[in-house]
Amino acid sequence: MKKKQNIIDFKIKNSIIISFKRIEYTNIFLNSFMPEFEKIISNRNLLKIRQIDNKIQIIIRSLDIKAFRAIINSILQFTYVVDKLLELFN
Repeated sequence: MKKKQNIIDFKIKNSIIISFKRIEYTNIFLNSFMPEFEKIISNRNLLKIRQIDNKIQIIIRSLDIKAFRAIINSILQFTYVVDKLLELFN
């Protein structure tokens, strides 16, 4: 008899890469985003974030299209706010 595994089968898998002009901007984004990161994760989404020089890669896995759309909207809204703030101070 096979033992049942507790693995979630995410239907949607995608990633976003956000590029910044300077590595300092990348660090500002990461420091600002990490507190929000925990708020937007649900049991229907999985996020992984990594920094590659002046880029941020956000890997998204979602159970369904509604969860995927919600998390994409949250990420894009947050990115827009950080981008506008960086423009304001430079």
